[in-house]
Amino acid sequence: MPAKDIASALEAAGIPGLSLNTLRGDVQVGEFGLAALPGREAEADCNLDAALDHASAAGLGAVHVMAGRTDAKEAEAVFVDHLRRGCE
Repeated sequence: MPAKDIASALEAAGIPGLSLNTLRGDVQVGEFGLAALPGREAEADCNLDAALDHASAAGLGAVHVMAGRTDAKEAEAVFVDHLRRGCE
């Protein structure tokens, strides 16, 4: 949904918008976020940048970063690094 439509809908309803999620990835294969998935860092970074821009344009103050599901040992480090890059 375009950011201006989100902002207009929130204004019309008289309610604040809080946040939006980053993209979940390929839901057809069961992905539920990309931010902690080793090897998907570049895609996750692009999704976070887009979500931050969209949230800002819609007047939302936060983005929920969808970590994803993985058993990879390095998932926590990948996720933390992703969040750090998003804060730059």
